[in-house]
Amino acid sequence: MEFSVAEDRPETDVRANAERTGTIAFMSSQLLSEEPARHTFMHDLESFLWVLVWLVAVHAREYNQRNANLLREKLCSPDDSFKSFFIANSDRARAQMARVIDSADTDWAYARKVILRFARFLHQNLYRQGDIASDDDSSEPESEPLSGTTKLSCEEKWGLIRTLIGIFDVAIVKLQSSSH
Repeated sequence: MEFSVAEDRPETDVRANAERTGTIAFMSSQLLSEEPARHTFMHDLESFLWVLVWLVAVHAREYNQRNANLLREKLCSPDDSFKSFFIANSDRARAQMARVIDSADTDWAYARKVILRFARFLHQNLYRQGDIASDDDSSEPESEPLSGTTKLSCEEKWGLIRTLIGIFDVAIVKLQSSSH
């Protein structure tokens, strides 16, 4: 069981690795890296990506359990390289998820698409790596990449959150229409 005390810290507060708390499997890649980082709301959003990846791995079909277990082990590693590469390389992320969710697994096919789009969103907006190729849908909400400043207005933050929610909304609509 983990226990941590809530402590208000400004977004401009740079933390060293020793000060970071949380479950490693769900921690942001930037916060796991050797470099000190400012913990922002975007790192918290990244944690949701890793929770979703974990859920998919936990619910993998029996014949994909070996790959799912390997994925969970990588998520639990304090080394940030797997998560960094997963977000930075859409082909790698797609291949990693295909080993856990095969094309016949229609129950989780939409989750795979959400994970890939979520990773691209983080790649563009947290890691500021510019554009990477879209995986298949032009109906996906787009956001302007973050500016180079570390301080965002409330409107900019909500714009990013709305974009992320839009990724889930598109998947929900498609999932609902496919079930009819």
